[in-house]
Amino acid sequence: MAHILVVDDQADICEVLKAGLETAPEFYVSCCHSGPDAVAILDEHRPDFAVVDMLLPGLAGVDVAQWAIDRRIPVLFMTGNPDTARELLDGRVPCLIKPFRLDYLIEQVRIQLETGDDNLKRIRDFLLSRRAPPASTR
Repeated sequence: MAHILVVDDQADICEVLKAGLETAPEFYVSCCHSGPDAVAILDEHRPDFAVVDMLLPGLAGVDVAQWAIDRRIPVLFMTGNPDTARELLDGRVPCLIKPFRLDYLIEQVRIQLETGDDNLKRIRDFLLSRRAPPASTR
């Protein structure tokens, strides 16, 4: 079974996604509601995959994603913000735009698990592109 971590600050969304993902017999799902809780679970339990909302209390979704990819854990972002969705899609980053269908979530998690190395590379490249260039030292 693949251990999936769902991170969303809204407990009801986490519970719906957990119930939906667990209809797939190959998934075991845990949830948390903040960035700091997510990194603790990533370190302690080493899930196989993380579904991460972009807007989280305590630590942003991109920071949680960085923590995950540093541990070679693939990530699928979620967002309800159209500007954030556009940025993710322009960066060719795997993401779900809220609201989405549960069967689509299951399909995307399966795809991203199968292409784990590609997922890690895309997320890493996206995160690197978001960093500001170094200041000039003239």
